[in-house]
Amino acid sequence: DGTTYDQPYLAAFDLETGEWNSSFRPNVGGIVIAIEITADGRLYASGEMPGGVELFDAATGAKDNSFQPGIVNSWGPPAVYDIELSGNDLYLGGSFSEAQGTPLANLARVDATTGQLDTSWLPTTELDVGTPRLGGRNVFGLAVDDARGRVYLAGKFGSINNDTDAAYFATLNTANDQLAPLPQGLPAGIPNHRTSFSMWMMDVQFRDDEVYVGGQGHQTMVLDAADLSVSSTFFTNRGMGDQYAGGDTQVIFVGEEVVWSGCHCWGSVGEFELGSYINAPDGVMVFEEYRQWVVDFRD
Repeated sequence: DGTTYDQPYLAAFDLETGEWNSSFRPNVGGIVIAIEITADGRLYASGEMPGGVELFDAATGAKDNSFQPGIVNSWGPPAVYDIELSGNDLYLGGSFSEAQGTPLANLARVDATTGQLDTSWLPTTELDVGTPRLGGRNVFGLAVDDARGRVYLAGKFGSINNDTDAAYFATLNTANDQLAPLPQGLPAGIPNHRTSFSMWMMDVQFRDDEVYVGGQGHQTMVLDAADLSVSSTFFTNRGMGDQYAGGDTQVIFVGEEVVWSGCHCWGSVGEFELGSYINAPDGVMVFEEYRQWVVDFRD
């Protein structure tokens, strides 16, 4: 009937009907970008709020003020773009520079009960220097693979721990803050970030034995968790008449039998086979060839 209600940043709705839950009225400190809910009723909300992450009762919306991760940014409000719970560890990725007096570089691991920073896990992200777009350091998505002791990262970063092979997509160990002994960087034949175009990755998810990752390569890719080889990849474009720009994967959700992929696109969605074009000497498709591939796919 046009009635509106004051409900800043975080709301709850009935899963079946979509009806607004008027009793869930949390006092949130700022913009919410990601949430994580536990089986015992804890709700972690991260984003652009003081401290980076806040903890609530998932049923009542009451805030747990004892949870104080203290995430800050040197140039403005912190932005925690993604969070992932693993046991009593909460992994954070985003755009921030410090917590509890310890310098950080967009990644952190805190105690899920108290918010206390784990100073034994302090990986760093670095700028994407020397590339056409000079991207940032941000981490946009992360996923934890407990069985293999890994944290998968997706973002704008040009390197992890100063390793430039680990650009945009990387895998860290949970036991320490070092890169895992696996292929790092872009997992499929899309333009080389050093010579053509910076293909930032926007989201990564993990389930069972598969890793799902997507971003500005106009693709959502399914990787085998054993070795991160590509098992299948799906192409998205801005529209049937658009040969070049648009089509980025922005968010992925892995359901029971369906992978939901949200993107900057409205057409040309389909599975394709890698390696159907001759790659550049470095094994990565050059931008001009990629454009022609888009035209052929559309046709």
